[in-house]
Amino acid sequence: MIAETPETPETPDPETAPFDTLMAEVTASAGRFGHREHVHLTWLAVRRFGMPEALRLLDEGIRRTAREAGVPEKYHATVTRAWVELVAHHTHRSGADDSIDAADFKAFTAFAEGHPDLLDKHLLDRFYRPGTLATPRAKTEWTEPDLGPFPWHAAGDGADLVDVHRRNHGFRTLAEMAELARTNTVFDLGSTLIAKAAEIGPGNTFYPGVVVRCDGGECVIGRDNTFYPSTILIAEAGGRIRIGDGCTFGPGGVQFKANRPGIELSVGDRVRVLNGAEVVGSTTLGTGSQIIGAVAAQGVHLAAGDDFQGPDPDARGAVLKGFGLARGTRLGTGDVVNGSGDFASAPVERQLAYHPRTTG
Repeated sequence: MIAETPETPETPDPETAPFDTLMAEVTASAGRFGHREHVHLTWLAVRRFGMPEALRLLDEGIRRTAREAGVPEKYHATVTRAWVELVAHHTHRSGADDSIDAADFKAFTAFAEGHPDLLDKHLLDRFYRPGTLATPRAKTEWTEPDLGPFPWHAAGDGADLVDVHRRNHGFRTLAEMAELARTNTVFDLGSTLIAKAAEIGPGNTFYPGVVVRCDGGECVIGRDNTFYPSTILIAEAGGRIRIGDGCTFGPGGVQFKANRPGIELSVGDRVRVLNGAEVVGSTTLGTGSQIIGAVAAQGVHLAAGDDFQGPDPDARGAVLKGFGLARGTRLGTGDVVNGSGDFASAPVERQLAYHPRTTG
């Protein structure tokens, strides 16, 4: 008779053991796992490991549990983190006595009775708009509240709340603006709104009140450009804005809008746009071109040339100046239209008529 070899006890996985232990403690006292038990599990993890580690353990544990149950789609990144942060906030505010055993069911019962809102499984509806949590993005990555701030933001540092709003609208946070200011000049981090999705080269200067918004669009800015106050760039709904190097936008407030699929607004190098101009639609502003004044430029094409300091005015980039509507205007190198109202009725002239050639 051959003796049987005793089975070697299975060694617990050190990566999953803490979560499994917490789950066993919760289910042993409840015999089920509903919303209250989820809060209990989170409370135990926060008390035992602290919020950052609790978030990691619960995120990985819930993800693994859903996968092993054959329902990986049940995992929700935003819901998991939101509940950990909410429970951690109230745990810290309760000032629980650390001498109490974190596994003590009575201690959790006292905590739950003191914070009944946490037992409302629809609590997140106070912070997120209908449909936000159902988006694929919210399920796979953290999404900030878009209906109301979490309590620690509402009652805490105003800068935190500012960053919540910035993230919700796709703008860089104050810290991210400070990082941008390492390679660019940003005079006022608080009033300057730059989309996180915008590609920004070095050496640019952003005055207060500049807005660069990319909401489903693309915005690429080169280097050494100057954006005076009230310059607004909007690339949304598939539109694209591309800006070269050494351009000047303002003073006087200017707006660029590429707000439909297929719209591309292309700006070359050393372009000047100032004094209230608005540029929309598929437009090309060639290198050295200018728009000066309250001109509504829609789908225009201004040919490239030297910039406004070039010695030969007729070799400079094309110019629109004056005020009114310029729709579909196409100008060649050295051309200028000085409009007042409807640019279609204004004559095309040569810049030499306004500026003499310079030498030397």
